[in-house]
Formats: sequence, structure tokens, C-alpha cells
Amino acid sequence: MVEENFPIIDISSLVQTQCQDETILQEAANQLMDGFSKWGFIYLKGHPIPEESIATLFKESENFFTQPVDKKREVEMDATDSDYIMGYVPFKMERIDPRKPFDLKEAFDYKHHIRQDMKQKLPPQFTKSLENFFDECYDLSLLLFKLLNKSLDIEDDQFFPNCHRKSGYFGNGTLLRSLYYPGIDSKDILPEQSRCGVHADYGTLTLLFQNAEGLEVKSPSGNFIKAKLIEGTIIVNAADLLERWSSGRIKSTLHRVSLPKDTNQPRQSVAFFVMPDNECIVECLDGSNTYEPITAFDHIDNMYKATFRD
Repeated sequence: MVEENFPIIDISSLVQTQCQDETILQEAANQLMDGFSKWGFIYLKGHPIPEESIATLFKESENFFTQPVDKKREVEMDATDSDYIMGYVPFKMERIDPRKPFDLKEAFDYKHHIRQDMKQKLPPQFTKSLENFFDECYDLSLLLFKLLNKSLDIEDDQFFPNCHRKSGYFGNGTLLRSLYYPGIDSKDILPEQSRCGVHADYGTLTLLFQNAEGLEVKSPSGNFIKAKLIEGTIIVNAADLLERWSSGRIKSTLHRVSLPKDTNQPRQSVAFFVMPDNECIVECLDGSNTYEPITAFDHIDNMYKATFRD
């Protein structure tokens, strides 16, 4: 694999000044656009999410996923219920690349309007860490919206917040996903099977927290490169609908999660998928017809239907 890497953007000064310094804001916006237009991915350093919050969610997630399967299936997702696409996603349920075998992963998807009967069956500490972490990620997305407004020359500084007002509740697909990739005996792995197949994300942005390498990103040269673990950073990538808004100036980049050499080694990650409100019509902001207008719901629903197995 060619030695390439997507850029690191340090927003510590932006956080310290609470986005009030126009020079710092513009510089960070320029860096974000440069990274998103070339790679679609950046490392974000100096972000405001406490390391303690990240560690707590990873710990509580591990406790959840290492329970017996029957216990986890008490809170299993109903993929047919578009209002409540949340809960436990069992092993063998997803294949994000429809051309390949099922992904070697489990997940738990959380939104604030989680059904009460499901919430009552979850460990209270797990629920609390999901609630808190969702809010911390959403606050960070609001900061990133400020940078996007600047980088795309949008006069209305509330454009992106207004498109994501319902995040966490009915009418919006934004979700917090805790992922667990169990250790697998190599003899049980099917040809061309991976932990997560090649795909691009569906919505606006994704924030990714990982505790081990495995993510691979398609670089501008066409190679898949390993996303290294860099202490104190999180990974942020642009998704399909942001590419549409930007008329293709911003890239929604293909990525995957590969198997390690030691396939018995488990891996965890946490992703916060930022998505517009369902009724939001996503169209090119420059007035071009590079992409046809589409509602956020229609695009995301089409992608979900292709992801979940029968």
C-alpha cells in the first residue's frame, strides 16, 4: 500500500475562541474544504469531546456486545419500522456492499426517541453514555456546520442547522452507532468477506471514533490506505448528501473495514452519522444541475434497503 494520509486539522484555537475569531474561523474553513475536496476525509484534532466520554462509551459498548446473543436480541432492531430504525443489529444482518457476503460485525443504533420498552431492557449505564455522547457529537457537528457555511460561501449561517433541526428525534435519520467486530476463526471467513464492505456514507457528515486500525479509505490516487490511529484525533468524513449540496466539490469517498492478520482479534468503533431532516430537499447550492434534487429521506431510505439482508 502506498504511504498516503488524509490531513489533520487542529481546531483547538477555534474551540477556545468559541468560533468568534473570524480569521481563525476562515482558516479552519479553508482547511476543511481542502481536505474534503481532495480526500473527503480529515482527522480532527483539538475537538471538544472529552476523552473520558469516548472511553466510557467504548467500555459500556463492550459490556453490551459481550453479553449472550439471546440477551442482545431482546433489543433487536426492526429494520421495517422507518420511525424506529434503532436497536441491536445482529451478526449476519448487514452487507453494506451487496455484491459481497454479509459483514463481520454487530452494531447498536441509538437515537433519543428510542422506544421505552427497548430502553427499559438496556443496561442503564449504556443508555446514559449513548445519550450523553449523542449530544456531544451533535454539538461538534454544529461547529462543523459553521465551517461548511464559510467554505461553501453560504450567506445564511443557519442553513445547515436548519436542515438538521430534528436530529435525534422523529423525522431525522441522524444516529449514533456503536460497532463491534468480533474475533473470527479464519476458517469461518467466506471468500471476499470483510468486516465492512466498500461503501460511501449516506448523509451529511460522519464522526468516527476507533480503538484499533482497520478503516481503509480510497485516496485521490485510487489506492485504499490505512487510516492510522492518531492520538487525540477523530476522523470526520463527508457523505453523499454533502457532495450533492456542494455540486461535487466535496467528495463522498469510498471506504471499508478490512480484516486484521489476526482475525481472532476483536475491534470496536463508534460512528455518529449526521443526516438532514427527512423532508429536507437536497439540491446543488450553486444553482447547477450536477445532481437532481432529492429529499434526504428518499436517498437514505434507498441506501438502507440495499444494506439490510432479507
